[in-house]
Amino acid sequence: MACKDIVSGWRDVFEKLGLCDPSEEPTISPQRMEELEKFQGTLDKVICTIGLTDIGGVCVSNEDEEQCFLPGYVDEQEIFGHKVLNKQCQKILDEIRGALSKVINRYDDWVANRLGGRDPGHIKSYLQEQVRLRAALEKWERHNCGYLPGEVNDAWSWVYMPLP
Repeated sequence: MACKDIVSGWRDVFEKLGLCDPSEEPTISPQRMEELEKFQGTLDKVICTIGLTDIGGVCVSNEDEEQCFLPGYVDEQEIFGHKVLNKQCQKILDEIRGALSKVINRYDDWVANRLGGRDPGHIKSYLQEQVRLRAALEKWERHNCGYLPGEVNDAWSWVYMPLP
């Protein structure tokens, strides 16, 4: 096989492995080779799975990178029919979930213990968790993370919910 019959991106590899003969004349027409080169260019575009980022045509883990997003990044992406948040928004969502859970738990504890006396420390803790929740929700908006997912879409109502 003539090395000149191999697209340029692979020619050196084939030559070094001895899989083609550099002295042979090409058997493929220049027009066909041009088509193959163009086609090869489309194959160079790498699509990485979730948690990986294309760096120089290689899928690399982005777990250690704070600002590493998938190609064509918008704040919320749909890949194979699934909504995928970038790493930063996912961290913020985890903060929202944690804070919302604590606010709801504090509220439920207050309601359950209403007859047993009202502890000022409980009120303070509830208010602190509301502040934490509000900060996380504001961060979500500041980073343009999009709509809140269903399980936390009522989080804003808990930010201002007074104890009964």
